[in-house]
Amino acid sequence: MSISLFKFLGKLMPSLKRSSILEDIKITTDELKDNVIPAYSDLASHFQLIKLKSPEMKEIDKIFYQEFKHKGSKQASLFGDINIRTANLAANLEFVQDNIEKLFETDVISEGLSAKKAVLMRLAESFAFVTRFAMDLGDYAFWYEAKAYDGDIANKYDMTPNKVNRIKKGIRAFGRCLTDLSEAPDVFRKQVGEVPEVHLSQKDQDVITSLYPGKKLNPFENSFGVSGFTYSPIYHARLLISEWQTARYYSMKDKRRSLSVKLLYLKELNESKTDSNPQLETEINYLQKRIDDYDRDIYEMERDANIVE
Repeated sequence: MSISLFKFLGKLMPSLKRSSILEDIKITTDELKDNVIPAYSDLASHFQLIKLKSPEMKEIDKIFYQEFKHKGSKQASLFGDINIRTANLAANLEFVQDNIEKLFETDVISEGLSAKKAVLMRLAESFAFVTRFAMDLGDYAFWYEAKAYDGDIANKYDMTPNKVNRIKKGIRAFGRCLTDLSEAPDVFRKQVGEVPEVHLSQKDQDVITSLYPGKKLNPFENSFGVSGFTYSPIYHARLLISEWQTARYYSMKDKRRSLSVKLLYLKELNESKTDSNPQLETEINYLQKRIDDYDRDIYEMERDANIVE
């Protein structure tokens, strides 16, 4: 039964702007292409050579694979499997964006929303969850793996308890969402295409779910109904676009900081070896360049906002 789709409908604001939904997708797309894809290429490469050592990450890895259904036979860790699915994520996100641009009116009214439109909105929110969770997961991994090699690293960098708790509580939701969202593009498009155009109403929930049992109303029920999912306020609260864009700015800044942890970890790991490791040194230089690029982007945003000279 697609109870989760009706729960989502009940949480929506009475009305939304199509432009706000598309802006959310644009930010998610930028996060995916500029942050997640290059970061997971690095993570997959690193953990292909070095196995997970910390008990915390071994537990996260185990739970992830209890929910994720696309495990590759040659991947050494969850990072390898996530990395090889990012191309599908990008393609499927673009498909969702195209459908929202084509099907949605300028003003989106929640009451009486069609099942297809509700699913598309929930998918857009799920993509945002996956991209942001993925970056936090990378930070979490390097934090605990670095501690496994050097317990004193806690004196050099601190991961907030909130972020630790989000990873522990959300890893199952992440695994399920990633399973659905990183499906082969032809399969994903077929699933979305089969969602009926029936209009949803809370008072008709029992009738509708009886007419469309199982996953006929919502083929993504497995990921839509899981606990630990982090909702996007753009769909559920009166949030000014300018305030939301400011939040994305701070999110980028936090991602840059997480890359600093990766750099610290790789440097300390490299320095613990008696012989130089050209592969790690190349990766370190690449990461430093990317951090510098983020610093430049942040500076330009601050300059445009008149908060720096």
